[in-house]
Amino acid sequence: MSLKTAWQETCKFIKMMQKSEPHLLVYLFLTAMMTATVPFIPIYFSAQILDQLIAGQFHSAMQNVYWMIGISGVLGITSKALNQRFLKIQDCSENKISQRIVEKAYQLEYEELEKTETLDEMRKADQGCNGGGSTDSQLRDLLQFLTMLFSILYSLIFVGVLIMQILKSSQTRWMALASLFFLFALYALVILIGSILSAKAGELLQKMRRDNVHNNAMSNYIGNLGQSVTNGKDIRIFQMQKLIMHLFNKTVVSADFYLAWGTTNGKINGVITFLTQLASGMTYLVIGIIAMQGTIGIGEVMLYANAILRFTTSLVTLAASYNNIAYRYEYLNSYEAFIQRPNMSYEGTLPVEKRDDGEYHLTFDHVSYRYPGQSETALKDISFDLELKKHFAVVGRNGAGKTTFIKLMCRLAEPTEGRILLNGIDIRKYAFEEYVQIFSVVFQDFKLMEMPLGENLAASANVDDQKAMRVLEEVGLSARVAGMDKGLKTQLGKENGEGILLSGGEAQKAAIARALYKDAPVVILDEPTAALDPLAEAEIYENFNELVKDKTSIFISHRMSSCKFCDEIVVFDHGQIVQRGTHDQLAGQPGLYQELWEAQAQYYRHSHQMMEMIGSQV
Repeated sequence: MSLKTAWQETCKFIKMMQKSEPHLLVYLFLTAMMTATVPFIPIYFSAQILDQLIAGQFHSAMQNVYWMIGISGVLGITSKALNQRFLKIQDCSENKISQRIVEKAYQLEYEELEKTETLDEMRKADQGCNGGGSTDSQLRDLLQFLTMLFSILYSLIFVGVLIMQILKSSQTRWMALASLFFLFALYALVILIGSILSAKAGELLQKMRRDNVHNNAMSNYIGNLGQSVTNGKDIRIFQMQKLIMHLFNKTVVSADFYLAWGTTNGKINGVITFLTQLASGMTYLVIGIIAMQGTIGIGEVMLYANAILRFTTSLVTLAASYNNIAYRYEYLNSYEAFIQRPNMSYEGTLPVEKRDDGEYHLTFDHVSYRYPGQSETALKDISFDLELKKHFAVVGRNGAGKTTFIKLMCRLAEPTEGRILLNGIDIRKYAFEEYVQIFSVVFQDFKLMEMPLGENLAASANVDDQKAMRVLEEVGLSARVAGMDKGLKTQLGKENGEGILLSGGEAQKAAIARALYKDAPVVILDEPTAALDPLAEAEIYENFNELVKDKTSIFISHRMSSCKFCDEIVVFDHGQIVQRGTHDQLAGQPGLYQELWEAQAQYYRHSHQMMEMIGSQV
């Protein structure tokens, strides 16, 4: 990266960070200047003290000792305070960046979030810390870069004073200057070689980090597998420990790019260290020769030698910091590119009319949908009216388009063709946050968060305890909650602290309770009873008809017995609605529903006969 590009990227980065920390630039310069100043105080005073002790000026030497302790103490404390403040800025910046990534993910269309490339971009932005692209690392290197600049400036001041002293000496001037010129030529060569090697090391490091982004994601996943409570049973029963450790070793311990980078980086650092030590030895030799010629005193040998050495090490560190800064912008640009992704393309502004009667009329008007990157249409020319306060069942074979139908209705995807209307208005014109308020949904792959039960139900930190207990009673879970020591404040799961693990059926009941707690006018249950036993399933459906009697409800189910509770059944096949009617109507006419019903009815009859046979034998 060229100096001009690096400067432009740095300015852009500083402006980005100043949005969360307006005084960042002030703290950056003050911290760098103070950190660079502190080491030069003892260097300067030590030279004075040594010369005064040699000259027998003990009183003056002690005064300089006091000055050195006092100034070093004040500047050291100030430097520590500034560095602590800057460290806080680094930590806060990383947290705020992570927060912005999460907020951005919520602003993307859900169908965009499902794409592999979107997830990769988000992972690269979010895992910048593991990949070497975090903002706190960049701030740290910027601070180090500025600190080295100030250190070089101070060193040059001392070198300038040394040259002036040499020029004042008429007898040894040219020999001293020649020695100094040789030393600077050696340093120039060391710095040039060191910069080239540092650039190579930085390039290899960033390549390793780029290769490591996916590897980190995999190792984190595999590590979490081994520590997960929910995966513990499967790991033990199927004895997957060796498989997990094999995968962990493959992704972490045995990764080739780790070994390749470590070997090459070790060689490069070894060469840089050798050259630096060589230059250090030559520094003391040249400064010693100049001192023997009477140009400078013994104490000044230490002063100028240390100043020149600090100049060299500062330049090498400066080059390494610059390489880190330049290469890290690749990751920071990935973050910025993710943040700049367009938000929902169908963001509307209209508020949804607040209706106490819950009369929201939904219409599918010739709606078709094709998943991104797919050639086959998932839904084909769907036209459908959801009549108010009726209970619908949506059935069909796997892959028939049932869940896609629900995703479109909830604006988790946008129709490829056609439109969906709410009370006669295209739903894309409504504000998304307003629109989704009319839906309570229990998805087939629902998730309960590892947080208190009450907060799960309310989807908020503010929980109406009476309302929460009422919906738990309605789904048959109140007795279980009454037996918990902390009741609604009981933590779910064990990944975030001490909590309880709900059974599959209990978790499903809790998810249904969450849908009831929201009290939305449209309730959608996508396979809501898959984890329940037949008795619990019958109980849910018998009660649910009463619970949602004043609401529009949609049930997606593979169990045809659940359809008896619905006013109308909608049958999907290959992305199209092929049948509509009541259970009695559809079960009595040839078609897909009758085929599905007969297949399950035969199973139920067989099960009933088996139970009767077992009962007679007993």
